[in-house]
Amino acid sequence: ARPAPSRPPAARPAARVRTGMKNINYLQPRLQVTVGTTIEWTNNDPLPHTVTATDKSFDSGLIPPGKTYRHTFTKAGTFNFFCVPHPFMKGTVVVRAQ
Repeated sequence: ARPAPSRPPAARPAARVRTGMKNINYLQPRLQVTVGTTIEWTNNDPLPHTVTATDKSFDSGLIPPGKTYRHTFTKAGTFNFFCVPHPFMKGTVVVRAQ
């Protein structure tokens, strides 16, 4: 009798976090995720916003009202971000290794 063929481990589904902006604020200014997570920021305000990393590692460009920006975090670290038109809007994403 031959041993049953081994199966590769099941792929872990990619994590997704939904958040956004409202009343000229980020809804979740501090997020903790694991590597591979995609964060979706939806602009719920009547004016455009950005999600711009202070280290320039990601930048949404202007997100019009009602539109969404997605970014997948591929490495661990702490990423500070802000809104270019409203620099008082600030946030942090902490990305942990899996």
